[in-house]
Amino acid sequence: MRRVALLALAMVLAACGGDSSSPTTTGGTDTTGGSVTTGGGATATTTTTAVESPLASEVGLESMVLLTPTEGVGERPDFAWEPVAGAVRYQVTVLTADGALYWAWSGEETSVPLGGFPKLVDGAAGPRVVSGMTWTVVAFDGDMIPLAVGGPASLSR
Repeated sequence: MRRVALLALAMVLAACGGDSSSPTTTGGTDTTGGSVTTGGGATATTTTTAVESPLASEVGLESMVLLTPTEGVGERPDFAWEPVAGAVRYQVTVLTADGALYWAWSGEETSVPLGGFPKLVDGAAGPRVVSGMTWTVVAFDGDMIPLAVGGPASLSR
């Protein structure tokens, strides 16, 4: 229970002024690369960088590898991350530039499109990335104890 409380506190502190714009790389770049589908249906080739999560170090959790790039994600990106051993549930949160909760999702998958619905028609209502947003993902075990955290990572169209 203490870990959950610490994680919640760290997320609040990060939203109130944590610097997510300058993460420290710890794993280098994955030379295999990957692809991410943007909201407009285009596919962008990316490389994956392991990023040390400031939240992870604050609460003593492992850092997760985020696969979604921080730039060129389009209006409705697919958030993706590497699976965590022992995790049965993931929670994604997207915050506005001023740290307010914008969108959240929880599920078993290791990726989810912003808004939760794949292939939304251009111009359809729903959440969209705007300047200054950040996203975070937390992995939980079967008892809903946090195992790892990724982010906060910035988002840019």
